[in-house]
Order: sequence, then structure tokens, then C-alpha cells
Amino acid sequence: MVEKYKNTMIPLGSFVELKSGNKAMIIGYAVENKSDKKRYDYLACGISFGFAAGVKLFNYDDVKKVIFNGYSNDPLIDIYNKKMREELNNG
Repeated sequence: MVEKYKNTMIPLGSFVELKSGNKAMIIGYAVENKSDKKRYDYLACGISFGFAAGVKLFNYDDVKKVIFNGYSNDPLIDIYNKKMREELNNG
């Protein structure tokens, strides 16, 4: 089910299982970690403990499977995909 999102985004609110075995809920996109200056595709919190367990930063390649699809609408997806294409083209 992860392949479905290879060229788009996994919707906000989706529950994912990471290759590390952790489970998380996606709450944001395209986040830069201030400490290492690396950019990540997704920002998430733990499913069971939410922000109490801290946030997780990860990339599409770290996702093992999508457990639950969150809400998405066409305008949000279109905006994200346009931005993603612009960044890929500008390297």
C-alpha cells in the first residue's frame, strides 16, 4: 500500500508503520530538523502517546506500510504535488 504514495503524499492523520517497527500518525510535511539541518518528508507523533513521546521525523523510504489513511482532499494534494515537482526540478 505504500507504493500508492510514491509520487504523492501520505495524507495527514494517516497511521503508518515504519521499517524500524515504530507506529506513528503523520501530522506534517517537509520539515527541516534544526539540529542537523536535514529535511524530512514527514513529521509524526506516536499513535499511543501522541506528543508525550516526542515527534518523529522520517522520509517516504522509512515507511513499511500505511495502516490507516487519513483525510485528504484534492486541493491539498494538488498543492503539495506542485511544490514537490518544483523542488525536484530545481534540485
